[in-house]
Amino acid sequence: KVVLNPATHFRNLMSNSILLDLSGLPIEKQGGLWLMSLNDLLRNGKITTLAKRHGAILNDFTTSELRQVYNGLLESPSGTNIIEKIAQVGSKTFGRAGDVYQAEEQVGKLVKFTWEIQQGKSPREAAKLAQEALFNYSKVPPLVRRLRESPIGVPFITFPYKALPAVYKAIERNPLSVLKYEMIFSAIDRASATMRGLDEDGRLAEKRLALKQDRLFSRFIGLPFTDSGGNPYYLDMTYILPWGDLGEMGQFPGVPAALSPGGLAVPLFQLGFNRDFFKKPIYNDALGTTENANRIASHIVRSYMPSIFPGGYSVERLKSAVYGMAQRQTGIPQSVPSAVAHTMFGIKATAVDIDGMRQMQLSVLEHQREDLGIEFSRKSRELSRGIITDEEFERSRQALISAQQRLMEKGREIQDLGTK
Repeated sequence: KVVLNPATHFRNLMSNSILLDLSGLPIEKQGGLWLMSLNDLLRNGKITTLAKRHGAILNDFTTSELRQVYNGLLESPSGTNIIEKIAQVGSKTFGRAGDVYQAEEQVGKLVKFTWEIQQGKSPREAAKLAQEALFNYSKVPPLVRRLRESPIGVPFITFPYKALPAVYKAIERNPLSVLKYEMIFSAIDRASATMRGLDEDGRLAEKRLALKQDRLFSRFIGLPFTDSGGNPYYLDMTYILPWGDLGEMGQFPGVPAALSPGGLAVPLFQLGFNRDFFKKPIYNDALGTTENANRIASHIVRSYMPSIFPGGYSVERLKSAVYGMAQRQTGIPQSVPSAVAHTMFGIKATAVDIDGMRQMQLSVLEHQREDLGIEFSRKSRELSRGIITDEEFERSRQALISAQQRLMEKGREIQDLGTK
């Protein structure tokens, strides 16, 4: 279903552009090269023929498939809009999702090949550098292939498997090739906070309340504007930066997002545990059978069908934005331009309800305090029944008191954040 999501491909192209930059092709020089390379590839021109001859791009997958996409998007008579056209092109042209990504990689490699030829490299050298700059999704070890294709495997393991070594090599060769992005994003984040009237303490407090804390890498960038309710916007670069999901945890506790199990079986596991992708209940026993059946059906449709299809997350996001309804993830309305950028172009710039996030964090602490009270009652019953000794009970009581004090201190910190 991912292959039919337009945002996926825009993000992939942006990531490829950054990877090319890391390889030594400055990002500001790429614009004309992308257009020139795509045009040459569609015509099977001179530079494409040279690239094929020296192994920079594949011989058996370039022009014909790209031309089918090109013609399908621009000339498809049956598609009434861009979404239908993308769906038709994807279903007719590509038998496997990897083919679409591979086509995008081929154009990127031709961009790199063209650049290196312009810099005076020989075709053989240029081809080698093009192959190193981007990667072939089909060339992976058997274990990675099995993990990627298994019904309960790790479908998105290929990109981090390929990208992280490339990022490491770029840092080893020239640390500033990566750090410049972090410095730019950090500068934007701080300047945006200043423009919204926040000092450094206020900026950090806001990011903590928004659960978008500063990390090793700047995945969440504060923007200089707010929505109609005064909620600040954040730009999420997690799936655009090749290193963006480093350290991000997935929906399975303790498992990084890039290594989280996926595939056809996961939605059924989610149904069994009654938790969707956002860790929210899928059905509710207090509701009627009909309503729960509708919720289960909706979960199945969203899990297996492309998000741009009716009932999918992208359609729900766009519909909520048009009607001014609160978004599932943020709990507040999203503007139509922001929703379109999110669903169609993969640019996740969303507003965050800071006060709402404060209350949510306090609510979580309150539930944890209630759990401590329940544990104290259990230990008291064990003491009265002679299951534990007075000394064991006292140790448990002291540990629970310490935990209670830590929770109260954390609650005070959250209450004070951004209020001084």
